[in-house]
Amino acid sequence: MCGIAGIFKADHSQPDLDKLAAACKMLEHRGPDEEGFFVKNAVALGHRRLSIIDILTGHQPMSCADGRYHVVYNGEIYNFKSLRSGLEKEGAKFKTESDTEVLLEAYARYGSKCLELFTGMFSFAIYDNREQTLFLARDRLGVKPLFYYHDSSGFYFASEIPALLELAPVSPLLNPEAIDLYLSFRYVNAPMSAIKDIRRFLPGHFMEVKNGRIVRYEKYWDIPVDGTLDIPYDEALESFRGLFDEAVKLRMIADVPLGAFLSGGVDSSLVVASMARMTKRVKTFSIGFKDQRFNELPFARKIAERFDTDHVEVVIEPDIVEAVPKIVRSFGEPFGNETSILLYYMSQVAAADVKVVLSGDGGDEAFAGYKRYAQCLQIERLNSLGLKGCYKALRKLGLKLESVLNPGRRHVKFPARSSDVALLDDSCPPYLAFLNVFDREDRKLYYNKTGPLFSLIDKNLPREFFSKWLPADKIPPLTRLQCLDIKTYLPGDILFYVDAMSMANSLETRSPFLDHNIVEYALRLPPSYRLKGQNGKRLLKDAFTDRIPKSFFERRKKGFSIPLAKWVAGPLNGHITEVIMGAGQVFYSLFDRKSIEGLISRSRVVDSRQAKKIWNLYMLANWLSIFNVDV
Repeated sequence: MCGIAGIFKADHSQPDLDKLAAACKMLEHRGPDEEGFFVKNAVALGHRRLSIIDILTGHQPMSCADGRYHVVYNGEIYNFKSLRSGLEKEGAKFKTESDTEVLLEAYARYGSKCLELFTGMFSFAIYDNREQTLFLARDRLGVKPLFYYHDSSGFYFASEIPALLELAPVSPLLNPEAIDLYLSFRYVNAPMSAIKDIRRFLPGHFMEVKNGRIVRYEKYWDIPVDGTLDIPYDEALESFRGLFDEAVKLRMIADVPLGAFLSGGVDSSLVVASMARMTKRVKTFSIGFKDQRFNELPFARKIAERFDTDHVEVVIEPDIVEAVPKIVRSFGEPFGNETSILLYYMSQVAAADVKVVLSGDGGDEAFAGYKRYAQCLQIERLNSLGLKGCYKALRKLGLKLESVLNPGRRHVKFPARSSDVALLDDSCPPYLAFLNVFDREDRKLYYNKTGPLFSLIDKNLPREFFSKWLPADKIPPLTRLQCLDIKTYLPGDILFYVDAMSMANSLETRSPFLDHNIVEYALRLPPSYRLKGQNGKRLLKDAFTDRIPKSFFERRKKGFSIPLAKWVAGPLNGHITEVIMGAGQVFYSLFDRKSIEGLISRSRVVDSRQAKKIWNLYMLANWLSIFNVDV
């Protein structure tokens, strides 16, 4: 795993190598083992390396034998050995044992078509010295990040925003539309970044740059949802078992120590179970809390004992104040999913023992593990049957009775639960209700009425974004929701923080569920194979009952998260209040101080939705200060 950066000057002048070196210095945590540079004509490429495969000879930037192509590459091509064998049969000669050389040779022979051959996670740039063009690509699902900036001076790219700010002639100016969406979803939506004019490279796309200008930008992969795979359930189980074990096997290829994250949930447990069949003793890492409502250590421990893993457990406390600035710098923009805190600490612990971990990321999106899928489909069924109005009336009555009978709920804004908002708020598509932190009314209340965000309220960007990425109606409703998550929430939220938090600690994370063959297979199966009634991940739970008893997964899903509401109302309250209320002029050009003060003053009694609002603001205030962002 690595960090990459580069410049392509439009006027054919010599790139600024000092700036490239400074950018690569900013990426040192992604590649602490080596640094390398390539300069030719108006192009300069930089690379930081975390040595995983072919430690001795896999140096980058790497050039092909005849000197035409030169590559900087971040990621892993898991099927590189089989690709190499095929290329050798076609006459290719290799000097190293690295997947980098296989990538380079495949591009030299097949051009952009090589992307269809790769099973892996990657972002890379290849300079063609003959044609004087730069080719860039990102993996299908967006596991590895890539950001770029271009203007009349040329084209600039890097693995992270802070490195790109060092490299490109761009100032840290705030992107109001990105911030409006961040406040709704807790992450910045592609293709935007929080910095005006810095763009996210879209997953499953490639780009060609000539004379410092983008001449081609195309999608090379999409989720195949043109029809279902009509096979018996038992046959689907057997096929999936083979696909999954092969995906795990490929991700265990490494020349360095390797382990696994183990949360105690379905996905990571199945990964560890598969790994245990292929190696003597798996090294596993789990994290938990003293608050038993959020603590899954006992369940992770049972899996560790079942497979006799070399198990490490960490219990974290809400003493995270010192870590937050480091975390914000790693993201390079505001990011509100508090689960990133867990990944940061767990990666820190794992990196002391191993360089690579396998994880269970992507299982919820591919196999319908989120509760919101079943709840959205239920609302859709009620609506189609003409029963939604009656159900809404009953639920409103239930909420009123709850607020009267339960003293602990009297000071909580209703409806507090996302499922109730999805049912009761007709102005918001049900799916959005499960992700929306600041809804339309919140934005009217908290935005500064003379600031750059308030004018965006009527545009309703969250709904516009939702509509843009939602697939066609002809696709089964469950598949539509999963595709929406795979194209937005998965790369924008989950994969972004997993990459940033693990690489902040020089640790590579690999997930078998993100193998595109598994995602394609899962989405082509009949929806009932993934979700039956209220129970998601049906196929996963049934496929490996010989390894893990199905009863183990029948407990209520806790999810991988921190006790945010308790922390915001308790030990972190004073610090968060100080940061938000002490935020500078830029922050309060966006928000109404009096309204924010009202929100913060109620933070001693918070529900999860209110806690997320406060945390979103807290992370935004930190980012504005750390990066000295202007409007």
